This record gives sequence, C-alpha cells and structure tokens, in this order.
Amino acid sequence: MRRAMKLQVLMAGTYQIPKGKKVEFEYDNEYGLYLASSEGKTFGLVKPPERGKRRRLRGLGNTFSGSVIESIPKERKLIVKIRS
Repeated sequence: MRRAMKLQVLMAGTYQIPKGKKVEFEYDNEYGLYLASSEGKTFGLVKPPERGKRRRLRGLGNTFSGSVIESIPKERKLIVKIRS
C-alpha cells in the first residue's frame, strides 16, 4: 500500500500556484537538493525533510511528482502531497 507524504516547497518568488496543480520533482546531484517545477519551469526546491521522511524521499528515486494542497505565496511556500 502506498502512503501519502507532504513536502514543503520553498519558492524562488511569490507565484500563484493553484491547488491541485501537478508539481514535478527532480534530484540535483550537484547540490543534493530536489528541485520543483511545473509545466517545464523550475520555481523552487524541497525544504530538507526530517530524518524519517528523508529516507522515504530517497526511496522514490530521482524524479517523482505530486499535487499542490496548499499555496502560501506571501511566505513563498507550497505544500505538496505525494504518494510514497
């Protein structure tokens, strides 16, 4: 059974990204971070998760996707739900 996990994305700007929008994640080997993009445009990175989530995140591989469940443009944050 797959479990859901929430990830916090730190955005590079105050983007209006609607709930339900698909977000793709790709691991950048050079920096050791997951980059977030939508419709081919990179806009942020995944806030480093706690230790338990970090292991689950690595288990997903170098690319995966999720859906926006909350957008906070003033704080430049997104909450994205993924299936892990």
